[in-house]
Amino acid sequence: MNLINILYEPYVIIIFISLIITVIAYFIIKNKKNNEEKETNVPLTLLYTFIISFLLLIGGKYVLNYMNKKNFFQKGGMMDISDRLTIVADDVDIGLIDE
Repeated sequence: MNLINILYEPYVIIIFISLIITVIAYFIIKNKKNNEEKETNVPLTLLYTFIISFLLLIGGKYVLNYMNKKNFFQKGGMMDISDRLTIVADDVDIGLIDE
């Protein structure tokens, strides 16, 4: 398996997104720390941010996989419409004005 294929795996993409969320949280915490005198444990907060975002994205991946397997996103998904279909053959002529 080469590196390009590994980069497109869903779990690697989820890790990158979690890291981006953690970096954004770092800058938010850093900005708040300048405004307030209250001490916060920055590394522990960033670890919690990474773990929570990672678990939420993994859960979202499993929910989307489940919905795709159950045809939730397709038109008429969750109900069986195949018994309500009327099939008209190709050789049947249907006209607007029948004599």
